[in-house]
Amino acid sequence: RRELLHMTVRALRDVPGAWSQDRGDGLLTVIPPVVPTAHVIALLHKQLPVALDRHNNTDRASTRFQLRIAINVGPVTSDTIGVSGEAIIIAARLLDAPVFKTAMTTIGANFGIIASPFVYETVIKHSLNPIDLASYSQVQVDVKEFATPAWMKLFGMPVSTWYSTPPTVSDSFGAPLTSCGAAANAASSRQGSC
Repeated sequence: RRELLHMTVRALRDVPGAWSQDRGDGLLTVIPPVVPTAHVIALLHKQLPVALDRHNNTDRASTRFQLRIAINVGPVTSDTIGVSGEAIIIAARLLDAPVFKTAMTTIGANFGIIASPFVYETVIKHSLNPIDLASYSQVQVDVKEFATPAWMKLFGMPVSTWYSTPPTVSDSFGAPLTSCGAAANAASSRQGSC
């Protein structure tokens, strides 16, 4: 948990007002609405896979972990207890999506991002980097009484592996999965075991 917090703080050190809260089995990170979501996503793509690889390759096996991140944008309310809001609930549902967990396990990814429809349609879809855009796959998320499409990207395999011939797995609907808050950006992270 300590290493996950350090990785997150380092990755977002240039984002003013970003803060993270320990949620026991992961972190909830809230980004102020003045920070462009595209900037946060670019930092996550660039910083966290490298930091996680470095940790997993240099630390003892018992401290290695997989990292799943869900990204959503929306209103977040804060009070003396903490923060709450529908945006956080949606991020948590995305994070717990069985299709996301299964894809990471099947493909052997050590890092994955899943984004809400709003984040995908307004930010990721307009990426100037075609490799980033092409490496997101649409999946169907069904958790508790929550259902929505979402888009995920998996990291942790050698780039040459997925860039030349994308590995695929099937979700429960038969679609191929390619590996490869007023308002704040709510990003929730949870670690899993390898």
